[in-house]
Formats: sequence, structure tokens, C-alpha cells
Amino acid sequence: MIKIQMHHIATRTPDGLIHVQNYVDWQKGQHHSHTEESFRRWNEHHETKIEIGDGECNCGLDKAGMVREYDGHTWFNDRFLKE
Repeated sequence: MIKIQMHHIATRTPDGLIHVQNYVDWQKGQHHSHTEESFRRWNEHHETKIEIGDGECNCGLDKAGMVREYDGHTWFNDRFLKE
């Protein structure tokens, strides 16, 4: 049986957004940006609560709701924008 683990790293940037990068085993997965409230709602759905660290993110996702997939495709998710 193969067991795949997903990990998340959350970073609060100086502009107030919270960026979440997920990893499937060792590979980068989806990256998304949140408001404080949308991160709280999103994080409620995880068994293990994800801690937020402060720092910089140079991903180019400069608005809440922006999502970048593992393949580089970028799109907008309005659920990550609403307070």
C-alpha cells in the first residue's frame, strides 16, 4: 500500500494576506492566498490545524483568492476572498 502525505505551510505576508503552499510528499502542490477570515474557515476543515508563520512570499499571487496549481495554471477562487 502506498501512503501519500500532504503537508501545508502557511505564511502571513506584510500586506496581511496568508499564503498556503501544499506539498504532496516532496512535490509542491497548490498555492493559494487568503484573507485572515477565509484562512480560518479553510483551516477548520483540516484534521491537523495549520500554524501561520510570518514572512515573505514571492509567488506573485498578490490578491486574496488567487490560486496557482502545481502545473502553473493560475485562477481565482472567490471563497478565499470573502470575509
